[in-house]
Amino acid sequence: MYDEQYWKEEYGLDRLVRWLNHKLATILIRQIHTQKLALLDVGCGRGLFLEALEGKVAISLVGIDISLYALNEAKNRSTTDIIRASALDLPLRKDIFHMVTCFDVLEHLDIPLRAISEAHRVLTRGGIYCITTPNASLRKALMAFRIVKVIPSHKCEMSTLEVKALLENSGFRILKLLCCIRGLAGWFTGRLPPFIDRILTNSLLLWLRIPLGPCIFVIAKKE
Repeated sequence: MYDEQYWKEEYGLDRLVRWLNHKLATILIRQIHTQKLALLDVGCGRGLFLEALEGKVAISLVGIDISLYALNEAKNRSTTDIIRASALDLPLRKDIFHMVTCFDVLEHLDIPLRAISEAHRVLTRGGIYCITTPNASLRKALMAFRIVKVIPSHKCEMSTLEVKALLENSGFRILKLLCCIRGLAGWFTGRLPPFIDRILTNSLLLWLRIPLGPCIFVIAKKE
């Protein structure tokens, strides 16, 4: 499913995405107070976020994805370790990463709780888990009015309360949970001009809190 065509539809405007990933990387690194940061990006895709992290701090980076096409792209643009594996079964030792990122991945999984538990396992005590995922509460309301369509690759969309419960039940403490503007491309496919659609999808409005925003953004800490 996650072939070349999928990634071309998901990620246009590479220059814009790269610039925004650099901004996001800077913000997230501030959450970790250590000189040597080990970070795992689960669902790393084509490696744009890993590319943004390189050289920012004394850092050890690992990316994981199941898409062969995406992983080949990631290896071409990044010198980090790239592994083909599932978020549900990480081939890594426990307690080795200071941060795990998981952007727009949980909704693609049948059992998101297992992926969250795996992230908890590989994080050190006090490590940071950062995720984004679509806000199911808003999507269901919009689908009722036929404003948005079902996304075939999404297997488990969740509300903010469901995300919060899964994280806390897995041993995480929520540091920040907000609804924000992000991920509009998949919601309004064909309804917005492509250029505007991509800017909205990847823009720094990620950090703008709005009631019932389309994206859930969470930073949590392993207790």
